[in-house]
Parts: sequence; C-alpha cells; structure tokens
Amino acid sequence: MKTAPPTVLYARMLVGLNALTLTGYGALVLIGAHPSYAASEDLRLSVAAAALIVGAILWTLGLQLDRPRPIIFWATVVLLVTAAAASFFDTLGPADLAYAVFTLATAALLLKDRAWHLKMAG
Repeated sequence: MKTAPPTVLYARMLVGLNALTLTGYGALVLIGAHPSYAASEDLRLSVAAAALIVGAILWTLGLQLDRPRPIIFWATVVLLVTAAAASFFDTLGPADLAYAVFTLATAALLLKDRAWHLKMAG
C-alpha cells in the first residue's frame, strides 16, 4: 500500500477543520465575544490560550499525517479524543455536543486507516 487511501486525505482535512474551529473559538474567547468567560479575566485568557495552542498543535499534526508516522498518528488521535472529552467539562449545550461528535468522528476516521499510518517506512 504505497499510496495513502483517500480517507487519509479526508481525515487530514477534518483535522485541519478541527484546528480552525478551535482557533476560531480561542479568538472569540480572547476578544471577549464569548459571554461565559466575562466574569473572570484569568479564566478567559486561560481558555483562549488553551484553545489557540491546541488548535495550532492540531494544525501542525494534520500537516504531518501525509506519510505514515506512528507517533504523529497517535498524538493526533489522543489530542482529538482529549479535546472531545474536554468539551463535556463545561455546561453541555448543542454546540459542545456537535463539537464532540465532529471531533470523535475525525478520530474514528483516522483510526479506520491506522494500518496505513502505523506501517514502517521503507
């Protein structure tokens, strides 16, 4: 299996979309457009920083999924599952649920092609 299955490209695109979603959320929280964090400046800045950092890491990992790299693959899956789980720590609303489902679907698509991601180069 020299070339990647088409679903690898789809998963990479979903990882990128997930990264953009987190980055957008972080930007909204940072500028104070999210009402949940209006009471505490420290909490608002912490949540914004976490979302921006995780978004940047996911973007970087998604770019690296073009070739079989087991460490990158597992790091991406773990980060996606952790991000989905973190969405349940807040008040669970429709947006949180949609984000968790989208993120877990992305992780599931990655796991579908784990044989390709985990094969050794050479």
